[in-house]
Amino acid sequence: MHALYAPESKAQSLVYSLDVRTKVAICLSMSFAVVFLIYPLALAFLTIMTFFYVLNLGRYKAIIVRYTAIALMWLMAIGIMRLMH
Repeated sequence: MHALYAPESKAQSLVYSLDVRTKVAICLSMSFAVVFLIYPLALAFLTIMTFFYVLNLGRYKAIIVRYTAIALMWLMAIGIMRLMH
């Protein structure tokens, strides 16, 4: 199945060389892990590993834009929680 694999020209990094099913399995397992992890240290480890996984894509401008948007949404949520208290 040609559609399940990355083209040879984009096989620059580990992420591009992975099968689509493997990528989906990684995303699903990490989503379930976030639901069940309650310790900040474990969540920090998962965040760092996810960050390295994303950095392996090599699309640094898109990564910066997305992480900036996530940080702004987090700050807005903190601000709204302060207003509620």
